[in-house]
Amino acid sequence: MEYLPTLHGLIALGWSGWIEGIEPQGKTIVLRLDMDPPGDPEPTVEVLLEISEELAGDLQVDDKITFSGLITSIGVYSETYKLYITGASVQLVQ
Repeated sequence: MEYLPTLHGLIALGWSGWIEGIEPQGKTIVLRLDMDPPGDPEPTVEVLLEISEELAGDLQVDDKITFSGLITSIGVYSETYKLYITGASVQLVQ
C-alpha cells in the first residue's frame, strides 16, 4: 500500500468498490466506498467519491460500482487509506 500516496493528482480509471454510505453535500453526493468486499472486518482502502445527485440516481448501500475520477486527496487514518475522488463517473455492477 506504500504506492497509494503517489496516486495524488492521477486519474482512477475503472476501479471498483462497494457503497458503504451515501452522504448529501449541497448539490453533490459523496459516496463512501470500501474497496474490500462487504463483511471484510477492517477496510484498508476507503474512497470518498463526489458525484452529482443525478449520477447518484438509485444507488444504494452495498451496491458494487465501477468508477473513474481524479484523485484529489489521500490520507491515512488508523491504518486505512482514504482517497477523495472528484469529477467521477460511476456504473452499477450487476
